[in-house]
Amino acid sequence: MRKLQTDPYDIKQVKATLEALAHIVRSIAIKRVIDFNLDKNLYQNSWITISSNCYDLAIIEWCKIFSSKDGYICFKKATPNDEKKGFEARLCKYLEIDKGGYSSYVKELKTYRDKLIAHTDLDFDTYIKQHPCLDIALKSTFFYHKYFLSYYQKDHNSEMGISFFNHGTNDLEDYYNKYNIQVLKIIKQAIESTKDID
Repeated sequence: MRKLQTDPYDIKQVKATLEALAHIVRSIAIKRVIDFNLDKNLYQNSWITISSNCYDLAIIEWCKIFSSKDGYICFKKATPNDEKKGFEARLCKYLEIDKGGYSSYVKELKTYRDKLIAHTDLDFDTYIKQHPCLDIALKSTFFYHKYFLSYYQKDHNSEMGISFFNHGTNDLEDYYNKYNIQVLKIIKQAIESTKDID
C-alpha cells in the first residue's frame, strides 16, 4: 500500500478526496439531467438555480484537486514526487489532449471559479457568457479516482480500508452511470409534478 505524502497516514485526507470526487460526478449528473429534460419554454427559477448550483459546485470541488498547488486534497499531495510528471502525462493521454491543452483547461476553470463563483470581479459579466464545458472535468475525475485508489487498500473489512460507495461498486464511472439512471427518474418525475406551478 502506498501512503499519502502526508505522514502519518491521513485517513481524513483520503476521505475528503473521495468525497470531493463524488461531489463532482453527482453535481455534473444532476445538472445534465435537468438541462436535458427541462422544457426550454418552462422558465422556472428553481430548476435553473439547482442546475447552476450543481455546475458551480462541480467546478469548486474539481479545482480543489486539480488546480490547487498545495491544498489539503490537491493531487500533488497524493502523487509521489518521482511520479508527478508521469501522472500528468498519463492523464493527458487518457483525456486525449496535450499538456498545453490541459493547462489551458485548468486555467479556464480556475479563472471561472475565482472571478465568478468565489468572488465577483469587475469583469464578471465576461465569464457569465463563457461557461467552461465539464466533459474534461468529468473524465479527469474518473481517471484520478482510479489512480488514487490504486495506492490504498481496497479491503473494506480493514480498519484502514476505504469503502467509497454504498452502491455496489468502487468504480467511479460505473457509479456515475448508475447514479444518472437514478437521478433521471427523480428529476423527470419532479419536473412533471411541478410544471404547472407558476
